[in-house]
Amino acid sequence: MVVYAFNASVLFLTPNPANQEVFLNFDSEKTGIASLSFMDLTGKQIFEKQINLIAGKNKQAIAIHQLASGVYFARLFQDNQMRSMKFIVN
Repeated sequence: MVVYAFNASVLFLTPNPANQEVFLNFDSEKTGIASLSFMDLTGKQIFEKQINLIAGKNKQAIAIHQLASGVYFARLFQDNQMRSMKFIVN
């Protein structure tokens, strides 16, 4: 039996597009630690942060003012599970 840590239907990043800060919102079925990373379009990892999860709704604020304008991918990893979302920085 596979237990999914994330509920992909509620994984989203707001605002999108953004320029100073984004909020990553998602549900987790359990507490734990996840890894959040941002990748540029070339696949280069430009940001990584460990975040503490709680069972239920999670909201994580991330400052992005240091990122150049462009398209990025946010990737959230926990327990061999990965969810990804594209976002734009103005």
